[in-house]
Amino acid sequence: MDWKVSARKEPELLGLALRSVRESKGMTRAELKQLMKDESCTEETIRAYEEDGVPMGVETFFAFTKALGITPNDLAPTSVMKDATSALGDYARLNGVNKRMVDQMIGLFLRQQRPEGGE
Repeated sequence: MDWKVSARKEPELLGLALRSVRESKGMTRAELKQLMKDESCTEETIRAYEEDGVPMGVETFFAFTKALGITPNDLAPTSVMKDATSALGDYARLNGVNKRMVDQMIGLFLRQQRPEGGE
């Protein structure tokens, strides 16, 4: 699998899944926005995730699953969950120093994923 190609496709798949779940619940973007309880989440932001394949941060992903009353598995593309499961196994095998370094790198990455104005 070409990681770079799949990484570009994952936000698009996640956005399509978000829209599909939202619509299957008969929910508008405005209604989902209200459930998000996040002032930075607008209807336009939801549209960008769903239609433009804009990548979302981990916190936003979990906020959507909570607002929609679903599990992460219900929203994430299968390939994302498979990669995440594999990565968690690798992470579990790290020693303390390496684990802390990975935690710091993940924290930096997540901060860079936030849109301007914070998330």
